[in-house]
Amino acid sequence: MVRFLAETVWFPLAALNNYIQWEQVDSTTAKATMTYGGITASGFYKFDENGDMVSFEAKRYYDRKGGVTLEDWFIQIEPSGYKEFAGMRIPAKMTVT
Repeated sequence: MVRFLAETVWFPLAALNNYIQWEQVDSTTAKATMTYGGITASGFYKFDENGDMVSFEAKRYYDRKGGVTLEDWFIQIEPSGYKEFAGMRIPAKMTVT
């Protein structure tokens, strides 16, 4: 579900689904909470002064040899990373940590 939230940057209309609730955190940050099938996940979107998304951050489970751990997951949009697809301007180049 966290991955779905992160990938809404490529399919912006998906962010309007009624199972995603939005909350303003501050002037540049919004929290999205997705609830589906009794499960909930959240992530934080950061925007610049023009309204472009600059990052997404959430906790995400990571499977390692030693077991599953809950880790910080950070997606940074490259400054020149926006392109237009089918008339919609969306991020096309990102770095994931």
